[in-house]
Amino acid sequence: MTHKIIEDESGRLVIIRFSGTLDDEAMLEMREELYLMSSHAKADQFIDFSGVVKFDVTFDGATDYSETAIERPESLAADAGRKMVVLAPGDLAFGMSRFMATKAEQAGFNFMVFRDMESAKEYLGSDPSEQKSEQNGQS
Repeated sequence: MTHKIIEDESGRLVIIRFSGTLDDEAMLEMREELYLMSSHAKADQFIDFSGVVKFDVTFDGATDYSETAIERPESLAADAGRKMVVLAPGDLAFGMSRFMATKAEQAGFNFMVFRDMESAKEYLGSDPSEQKSEQNGQS
């Protein structure tokens, strides 16, 4: 599984793109990398699952990811107005993302899941496909 974390030059948007096989461990590794970024607390986030060919995130993994993320000091200190937007065109990725969104929304986070890029871009208010600067992660 490979992921790319792309930070726009203004620091207002962080894009996480996954490709290949996605599993619980890869999600946790990406989260740790994301928390090290200075823009994490203030930037909107766009999480793109459209390049995932095999979605092996388990219910327990999604629960752990969500609950731990909500309780982390980095999340608690984050800007309450930032948006977290997920593009999940596949059924399994969409369902797990909606589960994680429910947990996030209950904790007061602005977390939305979309099946198509146009709806995600409209809600986000910017085009994540135009961003250039990136960090690559391998797992």
